[in-house]
Amino acid sequence: MKIAEGTEIEILKLETLEDIFDEKYESEDKDFLKLINIYTGYRGDELLKDIILDIYNYTQSTPFPEEWLNEKVEMFNIEDTSFEETVWGKILFNKVKDELEDRNFKIRK
Repeated sequence: MKIAEGTEIEILKLETLEDIFDEKYESEDKDFLKLINIYTGYRGDELLKDIILDIYNYTQSTPFPEEWLNEKVEMFNIEDTSFEETVWGKILFNKVKDELEDRNFKIRK
């Protein structure tokens, strides 16, 4: 047993991700293929792998990575809520509101 260095850890992460992707491709997992189509199209799957690694690395910087990730995933569960009441709806509403106020200000100048 030995402690891995930073480079070795990164290589292990990439190899693990490759293995998971290969498994999912071989099993023709419908949800996985839908995810691939949404995030990559026909340009390869490197962008999605980068996103996954970025999310993983970010979550590891939080005190309780699994809890943080579960909390964020739950934010996407909006079945019983109208979109306007969700975190995403509020963000979008505020963005549009700020943009309209800015344009209104520019018009009145």
